[in-house]
Amino acid sequence: MSETSSVTEAVIFFLFLASITLLFVRTAIAVAKGRRHRLRLAMELVALFAIIYFLNSPALRFLGMENLAADFQKGVLFLWTVSLAFLANTALERFVWDGVLSIHGERRIPKLITDGIGLIIYSVAVMFVLHYVYGEPIGPVLATSGAAAIVIGFGAQSTIREVFSGVALNTTKALRIGDYVEIDDVYGQVHDINWRSVSVHNPHTDSLYIFPNSAVAETKILNFSEPQDVFRYYITFSAELSAPPEKVIRVIADELKHSKYVYRTPAPNFNILGYSERGIDYRVRYHFEGDDPWWDAQNEMCMAIWGAARKHGLRIAMNRMLQGSPNSEWEFIDEKNFATAAPDAVLDLLKSHPVFGKLSDEGLKILCDGYETVDLSPPSCFYQKGELADGAFLLLEGRVDILDDEGLHDLEVQNVEPGEFFGLETVFGEQKRLLAARADEYSVAVRFNDETITNILRESENVKKLLSESEASFDNDRRQRRKDELFQIRIAAHHRERHSSLNSIRSGIDEMVNKPALHHLLDHFSKRVRNEELLEGLAATAAHLAVSRGTPDEVERDYFREALRHADLLKHVELTHGLDLFDSYCSQLVDQTDREKSGLVLKELREAKRVKGGEAVVRHFAKGLFGVRGLPDEREQSAFAQIEAVLSETRN
Repeated sequence: MSETSSVTEAVIFFLFLASITLLFVRTAIAVAKGRRHRLRLAMELVALFAIIYFLNSPALRFLGMENLAADFQKGVLFLWTVSLAFLANTALERFVWDGVLSIHGERRIPKLITDGIGLIIYSVAVMFVLHYVYGEPIGPVLATSGAAAIVIGFGAQSTIREVFSGVALNTTKALRIGDYVEIDDVYGQVHDINWRSVSVHNPHTDSLYIFPNSAVAETKILNFSEPQDVFRYYITFSAELSAPPEKVIRVIADELKHSKYVYRTPAPNFNILGYSERGIDYRVRYHFEGDDPWWDAQNEMCMAIWGAARKHGLRIAMNRMLQGSPNSEWEFIDEKNFATAAPDAVLDLLKSHPVFGKLSDEGLKILCDGYETVDLSPPSCFYQKGELADGAFLLLEGRVDILDDEGLHDLEVQNVEPGEFFGLETVFGEQKRLLAARADEYSVAVRFNDETITNILRESENVKKLLSESEASFDNDRRQRRKDELFQIRIAAHHRERHSSLNSIRSGIDEMVNKPALHHLLDHFSKRVRNEELLEGLAATAAHLAVSRGTPDEVERDYFREALRHADLLKHVELTHGLDLFDSYCSQLVDQTDREKSGLVLKELREAKRVKGGEAVVRHFAKGLFGVRGLPDEREQSAFAQIEAVLSETRN
């Protein structure tokens, strides 16, 4: 009976201490007023109760209360132990739950797990006090809690494994939300990373794949978004032994000189893999921009290989008997094109043409007596800019783009449809091609001899005049299209530069704001938020650019928020505080003169420059927000120039 009574008393005393612990922790959290001050408070409590513990006996002896020293010392030791548990749990929240396991600064671990681990920490602390401070048996408590722990442990062992795998994934930074990856032969964009799984969205099938963290941690990950956003892939094919290897590589490379999706710089890389039972095997590695044009780039590469083989009479190695076509496939295509380009079909198109249709029957007959049929597949060109002119073309099938150039960019200045002419430069005395003509679809055209067209037009001045007026109209349209294309290229280049600047922060943010371990630790005990000088500089920069674009609105807040997230800055600064600063600076800047605006912003930028890596982070961040609504106007350019001037100032 006495043994049962002792066990009951131990459990009751444990619950009593646990209740006091809960009251103490709740009070400490309320006093801290925010997670960023809780760690500092925990350290202060541990140090305070340690001092009280050592000064307990002398102080009570001085007051003549030695008889209370033992009990008072036990109470202080109890509070010190609870404070130590409070410190451990707070550090776990700060550095793990809100640190390595957070995504963009947002906690992703379920509250059930974080509170459960916190409960275990405090329970261990209370049992320590119960046994080592008050000398009470903890066997009954351990037996009860041990049984519960076994049951919970077996049920949660997979969850615990996923959590630790999540820690490994986040610390190694093998993948981040938004990256394009291939995991276990599944391709897609990382949609979400949480405490137990990684979800990958395949944009090509619109499917969502869920991988447990443990499976991801143990498998091979191919990250297409690192170290840069330019994707590289490859395609393999075989050519028959009759196709000279050097010629195969050269003619395919020529086909890609005006590619739309495959990058020309860096140029595709060709590798001869060796010989096989089919012939000679080749691999072409090529680059393209991001995921969106993935299939477009692969389609273009396949069409370039086919087009080069077709144009130069090369044969791609395959089992033709299995396909039921033992002879050359090009003969079949030639037969089809002969029917498409039959004289009667060409004559009908010429008669329906608004200019050439006005020729006499004899003139039309002369044209139809001498032409050559040409068929091309994208991205092949009927002719390139600067080549010697060798005739005019009439498109019978497909679609052709007329191209001008600006540096490395092709500008589509005209689209030719079936029944239309292109390449009429020689009619007006030009010796070289002024523009290029690229097949946008598989296209069949007929080419008329220069001399034939010139002679016919010489006999019909009226038709030549109409043709001249038609070409003048096309020239005006091409000039306008050229301006429009250049404008779109400038916008695209501008936004690429913006994203590149934010990616520069993302790839090196840890190194940019890295501090000595002691300095970093002391930051967590400061009353200021993390990297506050840097955050104030970023918010001032964003506000200055936003106000230069007009009255700031919710969209501007979204730009600021998204820029912080894209640059992976939310691990190092607090979003809510940053948005408050942004709103505050915007309110001040709206009501100030230009001189006052620059003074406020420049002050914060100078403070941010003092932070390690602050200058580089703010500069890239400003570039990332510069012109978010399109090409920047004069006011926004002036605001950006002010920011750049301050960042470029030499430190005194």
